[in-house]
Amino acid sequence: MNDSNPEIETTTPVEDWMSRDPECVTRGAALSEVATLMGVRRHSCVVVCEHDLPVGLISERDMVRVLSRVLEGELSDAKAEDVMSTPVISIQGDRPVGEATHLMKARQIRRLLVVDERGGPVGIVTQSDMMRAHRNTIELHQRTLEARVAERTAELETANEQLETLSRIDPLMNIGNRRAMEEALAVAHQRSLRYKRTYSIILLDVDKFKAYNDTYGHPRGDRVLRDIAREVIASIRVLDTAYRYGGEEILILLPETGAAGAVPVAERVNRSVAALATEHHSSAHGVVTISAGIATSVPHTDGSIPGVLDLLAAADQSLYEAKEAGRNCLGAVVQP
Repeated sequence: MNDSNPEIETTTPVEDWMSRDPECVTRGAALSEVATLMGVRRHSCVVVCEHDLPVGLISERDMVRVLSRVLEGELSDAKAEDVMSTPVISIQGDRPVGEATHLMKARQIRRLLVVDERGGPVGIVTQSDMMRAHRNTIELHQRTLEARVAERTAELETANEQLETLSRIDPLMNIGNRRAMEEALAVAHQRSLRYKRTYSIILLDVDKFKAYNDTYGHPRGDRVLRDIAREVIASIRVLDTAYRYGGEEILILLPETGAAGAVPVAERVNRSVAALATEHHSSAHGVVTISAGIATSVPHTDGSIPGVLDLLAAADQSLYEAKEAGRNCLGAVVQP
């Protein structure tokens, strides 16, 4: 549809816009009676009927044309049939308003008689009615377009949000990726710097993972990583977040958490991974295990805060100690 086109086709039926129950008179009705009827009832036209079927129309325009002659007494005996317009142009009520508009334009008339299946009069539809119908169609079309645009915009925004989320998710482990981790650590550091708050990180590494891949193959190695990531998510708190640091390493960020809160989380993850009892012949423990390093960012006495790189180095140092201690354990908490 184009709202600049006054002849918009629509499937809305004519009966939805017509004036119902038109006033009817007989052929022999006195013209004065017709004039009174139109004035009292405020009808713009009346239908002249014979045997309940329309044979003519008398409009206000028809009455104005003969009014002076009526006032002068020339048409004192005039009947409805003397001034009516005939033949009657009609349309059935179930036809679309677009068809009515075209018919009125082609016949150069201002109103149409609406008839039922047998041809009996049931209503009158005028040019004004058609204009309202088309205006309504245009407005409805505009609202529909606006709704569709809003819907598509919302869908696009949702899709963009989903893409943005996916751009921060590691596709294998289904946890945050390196980009998401760096952004989260930057926010945690800034919050710690501003409010002098403590936060901690846990750095996890799968013990002898290269040997596992060499023995069991990379597909099973990928499954191990997915299983471990799932256990990590199940073991941490609601406010904690997990990220793939790289390879088989996972970093857990614990906001507002010191050493006393970080150690139990790391122990819980360590136990849950070992409890999977995933066979690993190259490990001294016989199953897949993890080692964990913990670092806590505590504001210095001068008010400064350890940098993110210093915190990561501290966690890596703690993880190294866990590896040296025989793996499947936690290193000592380090504060840079």
